[in-house]
Amino acid sequence: MPGSRATRSDDLWPGLSFCRAGYVERDALAMLFRHAHAFVMPSLYEGFGLPLVEAMSCGCPVITSDRGSLPEVAGAGAQCFDPYNVDAMAGALLALLRNPHELEQRKAAALQRAADFSWDKTALDTISVYHHVNRQKPA
Repeated sequence: MPGSRATRSDDLWPGLSFCRAGYVERDALAMLFRHAHAFVMPSLYEGFGLPLVEAMSCGCPVITSDRGSLPEVAGAGAQCFDPYNVDAMAGALLALLRNPHELEQRKAAALQRAADFSWDKTALDTISVYHHVNRQKPA
């Protein structure tokens, strides 16, 4: 519209720096997760939520929506919010930014939850399901 301009994040929050990263290589992504104050995932639906596990495995505090598989994947390692409630998402992020003790607790919780996931465990669990199904097959 004439006379209007897009609102930029630095206009709203002059002390914070945001950037859209696009595709990020694996090593750079791990570095970003290790140094981030939080990873926020306001998704409406996820089948699993691998980005949560990736962030948590780097000790990054996670704030995610309470939809799909995300609360189950996040467990105690993340804060969950209604993705339609911007105030809840902002409140969770502000709690981390304003309280260094909370930030450290969330980093520890993220690492602890991430330890529950591994590709080896996934493979063994998948094989176990196949064996279970095979045993139930009629002769």
